[in-house]
Amino acid sequence: MNGIRRALFIASGERYAGLLISFVTLAVVSRLLTPAEIGVSVVGLAVTTLILSVREFATTNFIVQHRNLLPEHVHMTFTILLSISVLISVVLVSISGLIARFYGEPRLVPYLSIAAVAIVIEVIGALVIAMLRRNMAFGTIAVINLSGALVGATVTLSLASLGFSYMSFAWAALASAITIALVSLVLWRDWSIFRLSFRTWRGMAEFGGYNGLNVILYRIYEALPSIALGRLLSFEQLALYSRAITMCQLPDRAILRGLDAILLPAFAIEIRNGRSLKNAYLRSVEIITAVQWPALAVLAILADPLVHILLGDQWAGSVPLVRIMAIASMFAFSAELNYPILMAMGAMRDIFKRSLIAWPISALVITCAAMFGVTAAALAWLVTVPFQAYVSIWFVQRHVDVSWSDILKAVRGSVLVTVFSAAGPLAVVLLSGSDVMSYFGVLLAAILSAIGWLIGLYLTGHVLSGELGKAISAFGYILPGGKRPHGAGAE
Repeated sequence: MNGIRRALFIASGERYAGLLISFVTLAVVSRLLTPAEIGVSVVGLAVTTLILSVREFATTNFIVQHRNLLPEHVHMTFTILLSISVLISVVLVSISGLIARFYGEPRLVPYLSIAAVAIVIEVIGALVIAMLRRNMAFGTIAVINLSGALVGATVTLSLASLGFSYMSFAWAALASAITIALVSLVLWRDWSIFRLSFRTWRGMAEFGGYNGLNVILYRIYEALPSIALGRLLSFEQLALYSRAITMCQLPDRAILRGLDAILLPAFAIEIRNGRSLKNAYLRSVEIITAVQWPALAVLAILADPLVHILLGDQWAGSVPLVRIMAIASMFAFSAELNYPILMAMGAMRDIFKRSLIAWPISALVITCAAMFGVTAAALAWLVTVPFQAYVSIWFVQRHVDVSWSDILKAVRGSVLVTVFSAAGPLAVVLLSGSDVMSYFGVLLAAILSAIGWLIGLYLTGHVLSGELGKAISAFGYILPGGKRPHGAGAE
């Protein structure tokens, strides 16, 4: 498992750096642009993301999980991926005028046109990164992704400050796609993977068919509330909703996003070696809840000062939304695990069934709630997120011998850790009142939360305590010139 831990540390390091870049970009742009301007980009992104889901019929995960990957599999994946991307781009440009008229917002036309170009260019980087993920080469992936993130952030901030408004995001996405493509070509010298071929398409058709339908359903769930809010209410209300989601995603991005890069290849390796995934699943749930739940609890408590500090005073309307969504997000503790574990086991049909149940119902509930306002849409999360978790875990139980009692045992220590972590910030808020809006109040609350977290881990004897020790000892050989600890394997 040491090889997997090392991969996780590298992937997490990349995501932390990416998070810092996104954090700075978010804070600055939220002050340079108004909610209405950002609302245009949110709608453009939602439309692009929705139509882009069609590309998942040629998912690069086919390369990552394939047990006996041959060159023709890679060539076929690239061919189908490129063909679908070109088709998507043509369709997106063609319907951009209709979309703009639907919203009464002509500014969407240039945004969607630039996004269409980026969609085609992204294919190069996507294929190379898939090959690197299969080989667990997360250091190289980090270089590629961070290069794109840095260029994207620089372009966004530069153009926003020069008055390019919502188009700053579109041009930044294009610049990032070009950068990722160029860096990928430099670091992956075997350009033969970019050959065109439709051989072995049947395997991709079966795998990509279920995966594509799954992603389409998820994108509908993800995009439909934004599309509905922009149409039913206003771009300002949509922007508040979108920024609240972004705030609630910060804990996962800061703590867990390194997982999504390594879980599929890691689970696939375990299965190829004939090992059971039960212990790995429960251990992952135990560790995830011990970091995710305290972070979300503290975010809910400190939502007011954090929104003002990170986004600015004009986003104060998102504070109650952040609190509601943060509490609801606690039920998504297994979200990072369910999809990769099912995909690694080849259970694509069950992934589709899960999506067919969870995503349309959730999208319908949130969209209907949006008719009563943005707060109602946020409150709908308290229904949809637990529902999604239940459905997802139920399908995992069809393939992994994990009971609900096993899951409850795995998270009981994390409940106490969360209580200890939240006690300090809650006390600061109650005792300080409005003073908690100061930087000092937030800093004090964060320090008390960290202390409470460590105390909670120690008193409960949480498994994460041991993992922290392993992380510290392993960190030495991640760095250049570092020495491998005694007994560390090369898995």
